[in-house]
Amino acid sequence: MEQTRRFPGFGQTLLLMLAAICLIVGLTIPVAVADFLFKMKLVEHPGVMGCINLAAFGAVLILGALLAKAPLREVFPMKPVRPALALPLILSVLGAVIVLSEADNWMRTVLPMPQWLAKVFADLIMAKNSFWGALFALAIVAPVTEELFFRGLVMHGFLSRYSVRNSVLISSVLFGLIHLNPWQLISGVALGLLLGWWFVRTRSLLPCLAGHALANSTLLFASFFPLRISGFNAGSPLDRTVEFQPLWFNLLGLALLVAGVWLFAAWSRKPPVETGASNSPVG
Repeated sequence: MEQTRRFPGFGQTLLLMLAAICLIVGLTIPVAVADFLFKMKLVEHPGVMGCINLAAFGAVLILGALLAKAPLREVFPMKPVRPALALPLILSVLGAVIVLSEADNWMRTVLPMPQWLAKVFADLIMAKNSFWGALFALAIVAPVTEELFFRGLVMHGFLSRYSVRNSVLISSVLFGLIHLNPWQLISGVALGLLLGWWFVRTRSLLPCLAGHALANSTLLFASFFPLRISGFNAGSPLDRTVEFQPLWFNLLGLALLVAGVWLFAAWSRKPPVETGASNSPVG
Protein backbone atom coordinates (compact mmCIF):
# COMPACT_ATOMS: atom_id res chain seq x y z
CA MET A 1 0.00 0.00 0.00
CA GLU A 2 1.42 3.37 -1.04
CA GLN A 3 2.18 5.71 1.83
CA THR A 4 0.21 8.96 1.91
CA ARG A 5 2.21 11.96 0.79
CA ARG A 6 2.08 14.56 3.49
CA PHE A 7 2.30 18.34 3.18
CA PRO A 8 4.58 20.02 2.19
CA GLY A 9 6.39 18.77 -0.89
CA PHE A 10 9.33 20.50 -2.54
CA GLY A 11 7.32 23.01 -4.55
CA GLN A 12 5.03 23.77 -1.62
CA THR A 13 8.07 24.37 0.58
CA LEU A 14 9.44 26.89 -1.92
CA LEU A 15 6.11 28.73 -1.85
CA LEU A 16 6.12 28.79 1.96
CA MET A 17 9.70 30.12 1.97
CA LEU A 18 8.71 32.81 -0.53
CA ALA A 19 5.74 33.72 1.64
CA ALA A 20 8.00 34.09 4.69
CA ILE A 21 10.45 36.29 2.78
CA CYS A 22 7.63 38.47 1.42
CA LEU A 23 6.15 38.85 4.89
CA ILE A 24 9.52 39.85 6.33
CA VAL A 25 9.99 42.46 3.60
CA GLY A 26 6.42 43.67 3.96
CA LEU A 27 6.71 44.07 7.72
CA THR A 28 10.11 45.75 7.43
CA ILE A 29 8.98 48.46 4.98
CA PRO A 30 6.73 50.38 7.44
CA VAL A 31 9.45 50.16 10.09
CA ALA A 32 11.96 51.59 7.61
CA VAL A 33 9.52 54.37 6.71
CA ALA A 34 9.11 55.19 10.42
CA ASP A 35 12.89 55.32 10.73
CA PHE A 36 13.07 57.79 7.86
CA LEU A 37 10.25 60.01 9.10
CA PHE A 38 11.11 60.08 12.80
CA LYS A 39 14.92 59.69 12.56
CA MET A 40 14.95 56.38 14.39
CA LYS A 41 17.06 53.27 13.84
CA LEU A 42 14.57 50.49 14.49
CA VAL A 43 15.63 48.48 11.44
CA GLU A 44 19.15 48.31 12.88
CA HIS A 45 17.89 46.98 16.21
CA PRO A 46 18.18 43.16 16.30
CA GLY A 47 15.28 42.86 18.70
CA VAL A 48 12.93 44.61 16.28
CA MET A 49 14.08 42.47 13.36
CA GLY A 50 13.75 39.41 15.57
CA CYS A 51 10.11 40.27 16.23
CA ILE A 52 9.51 40.78 12.51
CA ASN A 53 11.02 37.39 11.69
CA LEU A 54 9.02 35.77 14.47
CA ALA A 55 5.77 37.25 13.16
CA ALA A 56 6.51 36.30 9.53
CA PHE A 57 7.61 32.73 10.18
CA GLY A 58 4.91 32.34 12.82
CA ALA A 59 2.24 33.09 10.23
CA VAL A 60 3.81 30.67 7.74
CA LEU A 61 4.11 27.95 10.36
CA ILE A 62 0.46 28.32 11.35
CA LEU A 63 -0.57 28.12 7.69
CA GLY A 64 1.68 25.10 7.11
CA ALA A 65 0.38 23.30 10.18
CA LEU A 66 -3.22 23.83 9.02
CA LEU A 67 -2.44 22.57 5.51
CA ALA A 68 -0.58 19.55 6.92
CA LYS A 69 -3.84 18.38 8.51
CA ALA A 70 -1.98 16.44 11.17
CA PRO A 71 -1.64 16.70 14.95
CA LEU A 72 0.89 19.30 16.03
CA ARG A 73 2.86 16.65 17.92
CA GLU A 74 3.47 14.93 14.57
CA VAL A 75 4.38 18.07 12.63
CA PHE A 76 6.51 19.48 15.46
CA PRO A 77 7.63 16.46 17.51
CA MET A 78 9.15 17.33 20.88
CA LYS A 79 9.87 13.86 22.20
CA PRO A 80 12.25 13.71 25.19
CA VAL A 81 15.72 12.47 24.33
CA ARG A 82 18.44 10.86 26.43
CA PRO A 83 20.14 13.48 28.65
CA ALA A 84 23.48 11.89 27.76
CA LEU A 85 23.11 13.27 24.23
CA ALA A 86 23.86 16.74 25.61
CA LEU A 87 27.59 15.96 25.57
CA PRO A 88 27.89 14.92 21.90
CA LEU A 89 25.53 17.76 20.99
CA ILE A 90 27.82 20.33 22.60
CA LEU A 91 30.97 18.77 21.14
CA SER A 92 29.46 18.62 17.66
CA VAL A 93 28.26 22.22 17.72
CA LEU A 94 31.50 23.67 19.06
CA GLY A 95 33.49 21.69 16.49
CA ALA A 96 31.16 22.70 13.68
CA VAL A 97 31.36 26.38 14.64
CA ILE A 98 35.16 26.29 14.46
CA VAL A 99 35.32 24.35 11.18
CA LEU A 100 32.62 26.46 9.52
CA SER A 101 34.30 29.66 10.71
CA GLU A 102 37.38 28.67 8.70
CA ALA A 103 35.18 27.71 5.74
CA ASP A 104 33.70 31.20 5.95
CA ASN A 105 37.21 32.69 5.88
CA TRP A 106 37.96 30.83 2.66
CA MET A 107 34.62 31.86 1.20
CA ARG A 108 35.30 35.54 1.88
CA THR A 109 38.70 35.16 0.25
CA VAL A 110 37.19 33.75 -2.94
CA LEU A 111 34.14 36.03 -2.87
CA PRO A 112 34.68 39.21 -0.81
CA MET A 113 31.63 40.28 1.15
CA PRO A 114 30.16 43.74 0.42
CA GLN A 115 30.94 46.23 3.16
CA TRP A 116 27.29 46.97 3.89
CA LEU A 117 26.53 43.28 4.47
CA ALA A 118 29.71 42.79 6.51
CA LYS A 119 28.60 45.71 8.69
CA VAL A 120 25.19 44.10 9.25
CA PHE A 121 26.82 40.84 10.38
CA ALA A 122 29.43 42.65 12.48
CA ASP A 123 26.82 44.78 14.27
CA LEU A 124 24.71 41.69 15.00
CA ILE A 125 27.47 39.33 16.13
CA MET A 126 29.30 42.00 18.13
CA ALA A 127 25.95 43.18 19.60
CA LYS A 128 26.70 46.79 18.69
CA ASN A 129 23.12 48.02 18.98
CA SER A 130 21.74 45.74 21.70
CA PHE A 131 23.21 42.67 23.35
CA TRP A 132 19.86 41.39 24.56
CA GLY A 133 18.27 42.14 21.21
CA ALA A 134 21.00 40.18 19.43
CA LEU A 135 20.65 37.31 21.91
CA PHE A 136 16.88 37.29 21.37
CA ALA A 137 17.21 37.27 17.57
CA LEU A 138 20.07 34.77 17.33
CA ALA A 139 19.51 32.37 20.21
CA ILE A 140 15.70 32.34 20.42
CA VAL A 141 13.93 33.55 17.30
CA ALA A 142 16.21 32.00 14.67
CA PRO A 143 16.39 28.51 16.27
CA VAL A 144 12.66 28.36 17.06
CA THR A 145 11.36 29.60 13.71
CA GLU A 146 13.90 27.84 11.48
CA GLU A 147 13.86 24.50 13.29
CA LEU A 148 10.07 24.35 13.50
CA PHE A 149 9.96 25.11 9.79
CA PHE A 150 12.84 23.11 8.27
CA ARG A 151 13.27 20.17 10.67
CA GLY A 152 9.61 20.19 11.70
CA LEU A 153 7.11 21.12 9.00
CA VAL A 154 9.36 20.51 5.97
CA MET A 155 10.76 17.20 7.19
CA HIS A 156 7.23 16.09 8.06
CA GLY A 157 6.33 16.34 4.39
CA PHE A 158 9.65 15.28 2.88
CA LEU A 159 10.00 12.05 4.87
CA SER A 160 6.71 10.81 3.39
CA ARG A 161 7.85 11.58 -0.16
CA TYR A 162 11.61 11.07 -0.39
CA SER A 163 14.31 8.90 1.12
CA VAL A 164 15.75 9.90 4.48
CA ARG A 165 19.01 10.90 2.86
CA ASN A 166 17.34 13.06 0.22
CA SER A 167 14.98 14.60 2.78
CA VAL A 168 17.89 15.71 4.95
CA LEU A 169 19.95 16.91 1.97
CA ILE A 170 17.20 18.87 0.22
CA SER A 171 15.92 20.49 3.41
CA SER A 172 19.51 21.46 4.32
CA VAL A 173 20.08 23.12 0.95
CA LEU A 174 16.81 25.03 1.34
CA PHE A 175 17.90 26.01 4.85
CA GLY A 176 21.09 27.47 3.41
CA LEU A 177 19.22 29.28 0.64
CA ILE A 178 16.72 30.94 3.01
CA HIS A 179 19.55 33.18 4.24
CA LEU A 180 19.60 34.79 0.78
CA ASN A 181 23.36 35.26 0.49
CA PRO A 182 26.23 33.01 -0.62
CA TRP A 183 28.31 33.74 2.48
CA GLN A 184 25.89 31.85 4.72
CA LEU A 185 25.08 29.14 2.20
CA ILE A 186 27.91 26.73 3.08
CA SER A 187 27.42 27.12 6.83
CA GLY A 188 23.66 26.87 6.49
CA VAL A 189 23.78 23.67 4.44
CA ALA A 190 26.43 22.08 6.69
CA LEU A 191 24.58 22.94 9.89
CA GLY A 192 21.33 21.79 8.30
CA LEU A 193 22.87 18.39 7.52
CA LEU A 194 23.96 17.97 11.14
CA LEU A 195 20.61 19.08 12.58
CA GLY A 196 18.67 17.02 10.05
CA TRP A 197 20.70 13.94 10.94
CA TRP A 198 19.98 14.53 14.62
CA PHE A 199 16.29 14.74 13.81
CA VAL A 200 16.13 11.43 11.93
CA ARG A 201 18.11 9.74 14.71
CA THR A 202 15.83 10.97 17.51
CA ARG A 203 12.59 11.99 15.76
CA SER A 204 12.59 15.02 18.05
CA LEU A 205 13.12 18.74 17.48
CA LEU A 206 14.61 19.25 20.94
CA PRO A 207 18.23 18.46 19.96
CA CYS A 208 17.83 20.62 16.84
CA LEU A 209 16.52 23.57 18.83
CA ALA A 210 19.27 23.25 21.43
CA GLY A 211 22.04 22.78 18.86
CA HIS A 212 20.93 25.68 16.70
CA ALA A 213 20.65 27.98 19.72
CA LEU A 214 24.10 26.92 20.95
CA ALA A 215 25.68 27.49 17.53
CA ASN A 216 24.25 31.00 17.24
CA SER A 217 25.06 31.83 20.86
CA THR A 218 28.67 30.72 20.36
CA LEU A 219 29.04 33.16 17.47
CA LEU A 220 27.61 35.94 19.62
CA PHE A 221 29.69 35.25 22.73
CA ALA A 222 32.90 34.58 20.77
CA SER A 223 33.54 38.32 20.49
CA PHE A 224 33.55 38.53 24.29
CA PHE A 225 36.03 35.68 24.85
CA PRO A 226 39.25 36.92 26.50
CA LEU A 227 41.31 34.56 24.29
CA ARG A 228 41.68 36.18 20.88
CA ILE A 229 42.18 33.77 17.97
CA SER A 230 43.00 35.08 14.52
CA GLY A 231 40.36 34.31 11.92
CA PHE A 232 37.81 33.48 14.60
CA ASN A 233 37.17 36.25 17.12
CA ALA A 234 40.14 38.55 16.57
CA GLY A 235 39.73 41.54 14.31
CA SER A 236 36.47 42.53 12.64
CA PRO A 237 34.34 41.16 9.80
CA LEU A 238 34.78 44.61 8.24
CA ASP A 239 38.51 44.03 7.71
CA ARG A 240 39.37 43.82 4.02
CA THR A 241 42.21 41.37 4.68
CA VAL A 242 40.88 37.94 5.64
CA GLU A 243 42.84 36.14 8.35
CA PHE A 244 42.82 32.37 8.73
CA GLN A 245 42.61 30.37 11.94
CA PRO A 246 45.70 28.65 13.34
CA LEU A 247 46.16 25.01 12.39
CA TRP A 248 45.85 23.79 15.98
CA PHE A 249 42.48 25.52 16.29
CA ASN A 250 41.17 23.95 13.08
CA LEU A 251 42.37 20.51 14.20
CA LEU A 252 40.67 21.05 17.57
CA GLY A 253 37.41 21.91 15.83
CA LEU A 254 37.63 18.88 13.56
CA ALA A 255 38.37 16.60 16.52
CA LEU A 256 35.43 17.97 18.50
CA LEU A 257 33.10 17.55 15.52
CA VAL A 258 34.18 13.97 14.80
CA ALA A 259 33.96 13.00 18.48
CA GLY A 260 30.54 14.59 18.83
CA VAL A 261 29.13 12.90 15.72
CA TRP A 262 30.54 9.53 16.73
CA LEU A 263 29.15 9.76 20.26
CA PHE A 264 25.76 10.96 19.04
CA ALA A 265 25.56 8.02 16.64
CA ALA A 266 26.56 5.60 19.39
CA TRP A 267 24.21 6.97 22.05
CA SER A 268 21.10 7.74 20.00
CA ARG A 269 18.66 5.05 19.08
CA LYS A 270 17.85 4.54 15.42
CA PRO A 271 14.08 4.92 14.90
CA PRO A 272 12.03 2.83 12.49
CA VAL A 273 12.23 4.13 8.95
CA GLU A 274 9.13 6.17 8.02
CA THR A 275 9.72 7.08 4.40
CA GLY A 276 8.72 6.11 0.88
CA ALA A 277 9.81 3.05 -1.06
CA SER A 278 13.32 4.22 -1.97
CA ASN A 279 14.64 4.78 1.52
CA SER A 280 18.33 5.27 2.18
CA PRO A 281 18.85 5.70 5.93
CA VAL A 282 21.33 8.27 7.19
CA GLY A 283 24.01 7.26 9.66
